[in-house]
Amino acid sequence: DEYYDTYFRLMRCEGFGALSDGIGSLLKGKLDARDMNVYKDVAVLGVRFSTQGGADAMTIVLTYRPLVPKRGNRAAAEIMFGNLLCLSLDGSFSEPLWAVVAHCEVDGARARTFVQLCTEYNPCDDLSALLKLQRSKVTLMAESPTYFNAVRPVLRVLQSHDPNSMPFRSELVDGQRPSHTDASAT
Repeated sequence: DEYYDTYFRLMRCEGFGALSDGIGSLLKGKLDARDMNVYKDVAVLGVRFSTQGGADAMTIVLTYRPLVPKRGNRAAAEIMFGNLLCLSLDGSFSEPLWAVVAHCEVDGARARTFVQLCTEYNPCDDLSALLKLQRSKVTLMAESPTYFNAVRPVLRVLQSHDPNSMPFRSELVDGQRPSHTDASAT
């Protein structure tokens, strides 16, 4: 049980740690713009429904502006596929909505980012989250500097796995040496 808990905490720190630290610095007014991208004036531009791998998916199209303008209007192009986004509907990040970047399109000075909500981490279902996003007037969006899609499947498995059914449990967790039976000796 402790083995899984330790790995889950390590993976969660890998996926959420830099983002959490960055938001803390932002709220204290001490964020270095090189550590994390933050966007303001986040608005829902549209919604697309599709089927992916046999499951229904909702993709939300967002527009935004960088909180700290960057040279050459590069901020829009810097949003990376697979990165975790933390959306704050009131600017406090006290009740965030979580999403992952599915696609980003940059057309001159305009950018559209296609995101999929992380239903398993959000306090409400996807439709309620969409309605909250549409109604919000001050949404801020923080982008994790870590590629979240690499961590997400591991977190899911660790959360859902039964520690008692772990293969090689006695060797990996309990540190026992396997007993070898040499069939050729008999």
